[in-house]
Amino acid sequence: MRLSAALVNVVYDEAGDGIATLLASGGVNIASGKDSAEAETAEYDVESGVIRMAGNVSLLQQGTKITAGRMDVNLNDNTAAFHGRVRTVLQPGNN
Repeated sequence: MRLSAALVNVVYDEAGDGIATLLASGGVNIASGKDSAEAETAEYDVESGVIRMAGNVSLLQQGTKITAGRMDVNLNDNTAAFHGRVRTVLQPGNN
């Protein structure tokens, strides 16, 4: 997984030996293989494995595009929940 943004703040755990949270803002892009997501902001809680993206969220996966106000991704069970006005554009034959 690759995270890029105009600004990324790293918050370390209490012991100072590991990353607890990544806070990204300004043109956030997260890519994994051919799949990618964009948003205005993102918060990745490393311990829980949850990424919360907000602000004009757009997910592109196998030709299908989903847009929403917010998306919560759970990396542990490979699920995502979309919130706000959600719009899906399916590409036939790509699923």
